Amino acid sequence: TEPKYTDNWVGMTKDGKYVISNTAGYNSTYKGNLQCAVGGHLIMMADGVPCHISGTPYFRTAVGVNGAGDLVIVTMDNINYAALVQVFMDLDMDIQTVLNLDGGGSTAMYVPGAYYPKALILGEDGLFAREVADAVGVVVKN
Repeated sequence: TEPKYTDNWVGMTKDGKYVISNTAGYNSTYKGNLQCAVGGHLIMMADGVPCHISGTPYFRTAVGVNGAGDLVIVTMDNINYAALVQVFMDLDMDIQTVLNLDGGGSTAMYVPGAYYPKALILGEDGLFAREVADAVGVVVKN
């Protein structure tokens, strides 16, 4: 399977299932049926099969969706695309599709109430803060 680079996104449907698709999928299947979505970079796994991709180890964030429509988010440093896909496969969660969201300085975590008012970035020169244009939020309800 060849990697796909254009117009890829991850979103949640109105019935609470997560999907990874592209512009064509939006127009043919998901138009009017999404609660939210965020754009990504390349699809690293499609239909349970890893795509043929390379890349040097770097900071990376990716999302995976399993057959039940559950979402898994993985953020790691010093990892290439193939090894990151292997992480999803090793989870034994029936991950079917994996989308690389971004890497480098965009791989960050914001913690409300933390000392820094911006996203904390773990870069090659250590921890620093900068603004990040797009984000995926995780809300935990008790």
